[in-house]
Amino acid sequence: MIRLTLLLIIVFFLVILGFTNSNELVRLNYFFGSSRPIPVAWLIAGTFAAGLLFGWLFMLPGWVKMRIELRRQRKAQDRLKEEIGEYRKIPANEINIPTRSEPDEF
Repeated sequence: MIRLTLLLIIVFFLVILGFTNSNELVRLNYFFGSSRPIPVAWLIAGTFAAGLLFGWLFMLPGWVKMRIELRRQRKAQDRLKEEIGEYRKIPANEINIPTRSEPDEF
């Protein structure tokens, strides 16, 4: 997760460096007005950053949920390992296994 984020940030900065040679200016027209002229490279970089931010925000709740579930599963696994360790300490002749003499009737 962290490696992917760092990779995307590095790609983001490389894209910015690649587009900084562009001197084209654009003006964004909104319903309520327009923006001041900005370079195309900054528009593309800002759009990329906004997409990265929104993607991360939409992914965050699922990631947190999976981390909590992973912690719960690891605790259960540790409890089961301890239980297996306790059973290994018991000699085999001391274990009482119940047997059935008659099958269950339905």
